Amino acid sequence: MKQFAPSAPIKGLLFDIDSTLYRNEAFVRHQYRVLIGAFAAAEGIDFEAGRKRIETYRDAWAAGNGGRRPSLGNACRDLGYPISTSVAWRRELIKPEDYLGPDYSLVRTLATLEETYSLAALTNNPSEIGERTLVALGIRSFFDSLIGLETTMHSKPDSEPFDAALATMRLDYREIVMIGDRYEVDLEYPISRGSGAILVESLQDLYDLPQVLGNSA
Repeated sequence: MKQFAPSAPIKGLLFDIDSTLYRNEAFVRHQYRVLIGAFAAAEGIDFEAGRKRIETYRDAWAAGNGGRRPSLGNACRDLGYPISTSVAWRRELIKPEDYLGPDYSLVRTLATLEETYSLAALTNNPSEIGERTLVALGIRSFFDSLIGLETTMHSKPDSEPFDAALATMRLDYREIVMIGDRYEVDLEYPISRGSGAILVESLQDLYDLPQVLGNSA
């Protein structure tokens, strides 16, 4: 876990979903493979050629942008497939229910956190997939709002999804802590706007949040 101190008293917590609220490598691979497969099919090439085309672009983009790799959605957009197409692929192909189940330790964690903070979720998947992921984990009821890819047609780390999430929370950046598993994608922009942030590196990091936030309050 890595912490970045907030600049004002905390009123809300904004969570990334994938690989933050769960750890399931099979589900992560499933998402990657079905999206690369959809891109490859649209290009009329095989899976491996599609993967190489996407990853070559992401590596080249990172080389010119301080090592920051674009999200898969943004890479597909730049290669000719708009975010609306990515939304459609994800809605059709991603199956959280096949990989995830209730996490009762996480239920207890979020039940404790919601006593003090407003909770919201922000995902680079469509809201429908985010909703189904939270339902599969048994935690949907804890989140006041969920911002998905179709909300702004922009993908983190672009600013628009974060702005939309803060608008639904009715909070300023300085009043929230952003919680995610990727610094450049989830945390860097909110930190630049004065947010606190926590980089979670394991499920235990997630379960420890009530104590961590209590100690930093």
